[in-house]
Amino acid sequence: MDYKKLLTPALLCLSIGLFLIVTPGCKKDKTNVPELSTAGVNNIDVITAGGGGTVISDEGAPVTARGVCWSTGPYPTIDNNKTSDGNGTGSFTSFITGLEPNTLYYVRAYATNKEGTNYGEPVSFTTLDGMVDIDGNVYHVVTIGTQTWTVENLRVLHYTDGTPIENRSNLNTAIPAHCFYMDNDSIGAIYGPLYNWYAVNTGKLVPEGWHIPARIERFAPENGGDYKETGTVHWEAPNSEATNITGFTALPGGYWWEATQYRYLGQRGYWWMTTEYDDYNAFCIYMDYAGGSVTTPLLDKGMCISVRCLKD
Repeated sequence: MDYKKLLTPALLCLSIGLFLIVTPGCKKDKTNVPELSTAGVNNIDVITAGGGGTVISDEGAPVTARGVCWSTGPYPTIDNNKTSDGNGTGSFTSFITGLEPNTLYYVRAYATNKEGTNYGEPVSFTTLDGMVDIDGNVYHVVTIGTQTWTVENLRVLHYTDGTPIENRSNLNTAIPAHCFYMDNDSIGAIYGPLYNWYAVNTGKLVPEGWHIPARIERFAPENGGDYKETGTVHWEAPNSEATNITGFTALPGGYWWEATQYRYLGQRGYWWMTTEYDDYNAFCIYMDYAGGSVTTPLLDKGMCISVRCLKD
């Protein structure tokens, strides 16, 4: 009897020592997807980061798409968020955006050819803590004691419900409004808009998870120099006692008031607090270029000054 005729093709796959003999009937299927690796994540910020990868081999079929994909799960795919960074083999860089502050993400490089999509190994990273307003402005933060503050003055021009904040020039001072110092957008880009207290009192200036401080949340210690940006690029000389050891980086945005118009840019910094004194006045934080103190004086609610935000 010819026993070979009784053997199926699968039984003819015999492993002898280190050798594998394979008949046509037991050929192993192989998908020729690209081979690639994921680069380390760099330039991590509040809502952005840099990444990339390297397509090591196209496995005989040209790579038509490549980039990185990311998610909060450990194995992101192109069905999640992704970049598109050209085609072909070799190294590429990616710009990742649309992230959330202080969030753990996973990112993988991907590459696609006619046989399918393959991925590099996952790499994890955590975005910086910060705040993003409704207009998409990004704010870095600093923790001072038990408080976390924005490092930049508020720059938003819309309330959290999407409606525009009225411009002061068209309104009386009792209506919520903002303005730029001397109506100059370039100054506003540095110091931020100035807001009257009525805009603060709407409760719609800052995003969820943040608030404008009450007087009880005043700074400690009370040395204003610890909060002022150093040097005389923005503060006028002598900018006394400025060390900025807290990292708060206070800037002197001055104010607008109906009685005196625009005053004290470069000399004085004012930031609203939510605490009222009476129908006409509310408290603010105050620092100036000639001294090192920080105080909480009263201002007319119709004055337009800067705003800083405090994390809940």
